[in-house]
Amino acid sequence: MITADRLRELLSYDPATGIFRWRVDRGGKARAGTVAGVKARDGIHIRVDSENHSASRLAFLYMTGELPNGRLIQLDNNPFNLAWRNLHHAPGRAA
Repeated sequence: MITADRLRELLSYDPATGIFRWRVDRGGKARAGTVAGVKARDGIHIRVDSENHSASRLAFLYMTGELPNGRLIQLDNNPFNLAWRNLHHAPGRAA
């Protein structure tokens, strides 16, 4: 399971834009400074240490130090808008 320290070691997150960027070269297209993640039907996913993660959940981990207990909802209903002000935590609901 990814930790906040490991996440911050590998990626930077801009809370104003919601964009993750690699801090380190990961091979292939994942070079330091490039935007991290791939678009899927349900949002952006980022592969870290051989595990796929929802970028919205990673944003929560990055900002709070903990994975959310429940669902994260984009207030504008745009699954690709990961700006911190756009993410709403619904604790206790199914993830």
